[in-house]
Amino acid sequence: MVDEIRYYELNLNDLLRKLREALDKRDVAVAVLFGSALRRRRVRDVDVG
Repeated sequence: MVDEIRYYELNLNDLLRKLREALDKRDVAVAVLFGSALRRRRVRDVDVG
């Protein structure tokens, strides 16, 4: 069980660049980024589907 919730601060443009680089290596045609990462700078996780 987790005793604390950690939040991470991120820059959406940096996240998108890194995500594209990672998904290009896997030949992914479509990826959808959703959730709090689109609305907030401090997030617990990043949702990609």
